[in-house]
Amino acid sequence: VIPVTFDGANWVTTPINVGSPLTFLKTDGMWVADNTVYYTATTADYKYIGTQTTAGSQSARDNVAQYGDFNISAATDATYWSDTDIQNAFIALLAHDFPTAVANQKFVVTYEAYNKGATVNVTKTFQYNGSVFVFVQ
Repeated sequence: VIPVTFDGANWVTTPINVGSPLTFLKTDGMWVADNTVYYTATTADYKYIGTQTTAGSQSARDNVAQYGDFNISAATDATYWSDTDIQNAFIALLAHDFPTAVANQKFVVTYEAYNKGATVNVTKTFQYNGSVFVFVQ
């Protein structure tokens, strides 16, 4: 089997990219190509959240921009990020970083959180519903 594409006048062979296998998911009883984006927050992302969003308190935004992680240690701390605040921060970031997302596309975001002296990786899943990003899990 050789993949070919019609260029308007001729059938030409199409190279196969074997480095990126296509994966599928079952959605509503049908198999569809999985276009999930797996994304790890960068230093620039933390700075964007700290300076360009309204999620969390001003102290929390200043802290995340400076240290590159979300303080989840104690709700009484001025730099604390609630789960809802973190979700809102990433919804704003995803809207900024992925303006061409397609409806029902999922984004699995990994970020760093500071919890009582240790930095841990946390993952959250968001989905673009056709007009906005929403938290899934």
